[in-house]
Order: sequence, then structure tokens, then C-alpha cells
Amino acid sequence: MPRLAIIINPRGGTLAREGAPLLDALKAHDSVQQVETLEGDAAKVLSAIKLDRVDALAIAGGDGTIRAVTAAAMEARCPLPLLPLPLGTANLLPRALYGDRDALSLLDEADGFERHDLTAGALDGHLFLIAAAIGFPTALARARESLRDEDRRHKLAGAMRNAIASLGQAFRPRLTCRFDDRPAKGRASGLYVTLATDPLHETIAPDPETADQQGEATSFAAVLTRWRHIGDMAAAPVDTLTRTDNPDARTRPIAFNVAEIRSRKPLAAMIDGEPLTLGRHARIARLPDPVTVLKPSE
Repeated sequence: MPRLAIIINPRGGTLAREGAPLLDALKAHDSVQQVETLEGDAAKVLSAIKLDRVDALAIAGGDGTIRAVTAAAMEARCPLPLLPLPLGTANLLPRALYGDRDALSLLDEADGFERHDLTAGALDGHLFLIAAAIGFPTALARARESLRDEDRRHKLAGAMRNAIASLGQAFRPRLTCRFDDRPAKGRASGLYVTLATDPLHETIAPDPETADQQGEATSFAAVLTRWRHIGDMAAAPVDTLTRTDNPDARTRPIAFNVAEIRSRKPLAAMIDGEPLTLGRHARIARLPDPVTVLKPSE
């Protein structure tokens, strides 16, 4: 059984709901040799890990916790592989890697997992491992987050404001995009980008006209949203989940390695479910170093 250090965010979605019993079970697991609680700076917590006494680093929290600890680990060039546990609300990365396994099952099975390198993306220097969104999709996601915020007094009112804002953005195309130095036609109201880590990414058949001219495997798939294509966008999740391909769809994804996005106003964005605000110019690119995780063998 591998020796694990575990960084725990007790405010993560599942941990906050289930409380002490789950927290105690994680700490008492036979594989766990060191426990650290995330309170504030992830880099400071990471520095307390005794690297020579453990084989891997488990992360117990939501998508934001996983992203913060992963970013700190990459910055510190931490040699340990990561084991992100599904203890948040959406659990984007754990679901992509482990399906429906729960946190304790992952700790039980970790001895059979292998090291696996994941491509990581950066939106203006902000790490993401699953998806990034700018513009129209972002306001809808913020409306969802408003409903999840337990500290917010008027959650529904906040969600309604964000939903209305998203509709306004849908009809205001402000984004100008370039993909691998090729300009996209016209302006868009939103951009949604996935990494190949996302299991939905593999269901997308990129437009051959936008394929990498050097034959290099592309890291990202992007969909631009325009108000006249809202109907196509509504149908896109159904097409993706059912693995169908509509040759007439006007929202066909674009495969790329580097994207440049410009706007006349500051950019509202989301990375792996976490909101942030950028300037009027943003860049999406692949990070030079991969993220190493523990993953079941194929």
C-alpha cells in the first residue's frame, strides 16, 4: 500500500456536508501517513509535507482546492504524484480520472494505480486541468455557484442577476479570437475550452480545416458561442453525451494549441469551475510540464 500524505480542505462540498465521520475516516486510513489542513496558502501547506516519507499526495476538497494544490505543487516542482479525491460539488478532475469511485475507495485502490502524466492548460497563467470559459458561459456558471454558496443570504436573487447578465452577454458579441494564429470569423459572445483530460473532449471530432498544420496532437477543443447559434449550443450537450455528430451544426469545435482572446471590456472567466476576472486580452496555452497523477492502469 502506498504511503500517502493528504491535504484536507474541511470546507469542501462533501466534507462540509458529511462532517466529522468522513473526515475521521480519511485521516485514519491505513495508507495515510501525514495529514495537513488547508487554511489559506496552498504553497505553505505543501511545504510541510515530508517528501521522503510518502509516495503520493492526496488532495481532499473540491475543484478549487485541487486546482490550488496542483498549482502550488507545479510551482514547487513537487516530485510526488497527485491523487485528487472527489470531495467537492462538481469533482471535475476526479470524475474524469476515476469515474464514480468515492474518496475512500480511491484510497483503498491506490496501490494498484500507476503514474500518469496529464497535459495542463493555463489561462493567462492560471492553471486549469479540465475546462476554461470566457464570456457568456461564465455568467451562467456564476449563477449556479450563487445557488451553492452557503454563506450568501439571498442565493436565488444572486443567481437571477447572473442569469440575466448571461442573457445580456449572449446578445453582445465582444470576443475576438485567434487559434494558432488563425483568426476566427466574426465576434463571439462566449468561449468554452476543454482539455483532453475531459472525458467529453474525446467525443468531439475537430474540424479538419482547423487541425494543426504540423501534425502535432492538439491539446484543446474550443466552441465559440454566438447569439444566432444559441439553439445549436443547447443541442450540443445532447449530441456530445450521445456521441452523435451533427454535420450541419454551426458550433463545431476548433482544435488548437494556443488561443488569443481580446475584448473591449474586462473578461469574466471560469477555470475548472472557479471564477476570475481578467483584463481585455487573454491567452490560453499548454503548460510545458505535465501534472503527474495516480490513475488506474488502462
